[in-house]
Amino acid sequence: MFEKFDIDYVLLEAHEEIECPGGAGIGIMPNGCFLLDQLGLYEAIRLAAGDGEVETSYIRDAKGKPVITLQHMMYHQEKRHGYPMLFFDRKSFLKTLHDQLKHKSRIRLSKRVQRVVQTPSGVEVHTTDNATPIKGTILLGTDGVHSTVRNQMRQLAPPSYFPADEEEKVPCYYKCSFGIAQHVEGWTAGEQGFTTGDGKSFLVVSGPNGRCYWFLFVRLPDVKRGKQIPRYTAEDEAAFVRENRKLKIKENLEFGQVYAKRISSALTPLHETVYQKWFYGRILLVGDSVHKPNPIGGMGANAAMETSAELINVLLDLKKSRANGLNGLSNDEIKGVFDKVQETRFARANRTIAASHELQALNAYEVPMLSSLVWKVLVPLAGSHNFFRELSAGIVGASRLKYLPLPARSRTLPYDHELPAKPLSKSSKRIAWSLFSMTMLFLIYTASSAMNVTFEELQSWGTVAPLKRNWLGGGTVPNAILNVLTSLISFPVLDQGLAPRVHLIYFLTHMLSPLLIYTVEGYRIGRHGTLLSLPVIFMFGMQLQGICKFAPLYALLSAAHAEQNPVDRAVRTTVAKVLVPALVLGFLIPTALMFGPTPDQSRWQDWVALFQWTPPIFSFLVAVFSSGLSLWSRITKGRPEDANKHPEWYSTADVPILKSAYTVVFAVQATVHLTTLAYAITHPDLSMAAVFFQLPHPFNLDWNLSIAEKVFAILRYDVLLTHVAIALHNLYTVWELRGQGYVTTMAAVQAAGLVILGQVFVGSGATWAGLWSWREDVICGVSVDGEKSRKN
Repeated sequence: MFEKFDIDYVLLEAHEEIECPGGAGIGIMPNGCFLLDQLGLYEAIRLAAGDGEVETSYIRDAKGKPVITLQHMMYHQEKRHGYPMLFFDRKSFLKTLHDQLKHKSRIRLSKRVQRVVQTPSGVEVHTTDNATPIKGTILLGTDGVHSTVRNQMRQLAPPSYFPADEEEKVPCYYKCSFGIAQHVEGWTAGEQGFTTGDGKSFLVVSGPNGRCYWFLFVRLPDVKRGKQIPRYTAEDEAAFVRENRKLKIKENLEFGQVYAKRISSALTPLHETVYQKWFYGRILLVGDSVHKPNPIGGMGANAAMETSAELINVLLDLKKSRANGLNGLSNDEIKGVFDKVQETRFARANRTIAASHELQALNAYEVPMLSSLVWKVLVPLAGSHNFFRELSAGIVGASRLKYLPLPARSRTLPYDHELPAKPLSKSSKRIAWSLFSMTMLFLIYTASSAMNVTFEELQSWGTVAPLKRNWLGGGTVPNAILNVLTSLISFPVLDQGLAPRVHLIYFLTHMLSPLLIYTVEGYRIGRHGTLLSLPVIFMFGMQLQGICKFAPLYALLSAAHAEQNPVDRAVRTTVAKVLVPALVLGFLIPTALMFGPTPDQSRWQDWVALFQWTPPIFSFLVAVFSSGLSLWSRITKGRPEDANKHPEWYSTADVPILKSAYTVVFAVQATVHLTTLAYAITHPDLSMAAVFFQLPHPFNLDWNLSIAEKVFAILRYDVLLTHVAIALHNLYTVWELRGQGYVTTMAAVQAAGLVILGQVFVGSGATWAGLWSWREDVICGVSVDGEKSRKN
């Protein structure tokens, strides 16, 4: 990075050659590949990695039996982030970087740091070979967890500068056997395997030339800290291998078999920490010397690259603001640079260390019940998409070199620095979520109180005659409930007054958006494994308990899963194509028949009873029609060769179809809204208050109304509370898009303003449909099209 920007540097290497023998493999994640691509090094690194690309990943139990299989890892990583995960020899990585250098003379070999001296204008580094001290403006300590530079920095600083006993508080939870093996019988090229166990776990990754890289993590009986952390000898390693050689990696492969094919190996304690202060004076720590994760997460080298990138960014910002560039930097300027680097990287470094620690704890069954629940129930239920989603969460927040162009490679998921706006902090999101959740709970409570009618009161066909039909078998609870629901709707259907009938028409047409959107959200890739993926629950619920209860409940659950990225968003086109036909056949036609008076009272009651089933009928028709379309496609076109790669996750083919459905629903609801308002305002026997308001107190149980008036009041509450819940849910959705950085603050304010205005001018349902149409474009729009980038 220094060479790329023509910043003078000297690199001190303790070993005699740049490809030092220490270490095993190195994992370069997509975020690391991104930075290497900016530097023009990615193609060389990928060539060096050879076939060291992970194609299939397994989570296995302690017996080596697969619990979860993730296929086409490289395909999904490249589709999501533009790059795969590469794993190969650390030596090959260093050699490739060295080969790309123009000024190889700046690499000084056999220069182990012994002592550091700070001068008024720089630093002097004394090495163990007693050569002439090496002078510079700043010193970067990249010498690992046992950093000499860190020790020297602490000696130079006043005692109060660093937290007391910080070194002695560094924890070690695990010891780790790691190494490289080659031509292991029973190991398949292109595989990555996590093997879980009681206090022990494996990570084994394929590399080039028939190699595999193993990590065996064994939990220490007690957490060791500071000087208590042991250093292991060759004898310790031999004893460790004897003790664990029978551990299963796969069903047909034991640790001893891998170890027997080793090229290199070591046993080491695993420090896990992020130091509170990363610098003093003109010395800055980078990489494992200051933020050391458990290697199970594969982020160590990538984190070091990110810190280095942020240092370069801040230095170039400073250079841009100074007439003489980076010459003659003062101590205050250096402190400002280092402060900014730590401020930028500290939170993400902590998240990286925490994520690796949590993954290790799950794999080693530190809390057996939790690990069993996660690996045996939740992850299989959630599906492979959600596993990839978790992997992506640790990648998209990566750093970039802001003075270099962004690589022109297509990626469905943008990095945070590519978004229209900076994502908001998690604390602000938590506050907003808490306030929203409390509001939805209050609406549910209000709705429960406002449903002020008993089953005993709803036993008649309007005010005309008793209603006792045996649609579902006489004397059964389901039949009794259906009679009650039919009775409830019969009052406004049969009412001779205009207001109840006008209100009911308005109410029922405004069910179109909930029906459509609950279904769309249920079929999104990112909803798999959540309650939202079962829209039929909400379809039944809104009929049995009232949509005024289920609209805020849905909003509450949706807010818990509010973040959606372009991969989460996708809906199968076979589903998108059948939404409008299913709405017409399953909801609109039965609803229209309910309003058609007929002299045959029993037949009319049948239509009203059928209406009670329309939401689940719609849901059923979507499932049947979409399955039929899928089957027809397979019969006529055959199964696509790449079907098991799930290309639909990264497709936007559904977007125009969904937007057409939103447009239809918007048009119907907006028309009904405007017509209803005009009719209520102009008709001499109606008013807005009579149709929508004039409500009794929701918490006063004694309404003193006739049953017909009480039902009308309940239906008005149903509409009012539902619309409040939907409007607030819409506003929260806009907030969440801003929180993710998918829209700017100005765009969010404009969208929120339109949501508010929409309640008046087109109605709640139409506004929701319009917002969701816009939202599809917003989420799709953040993806990066590499072809367009190259043209620009």
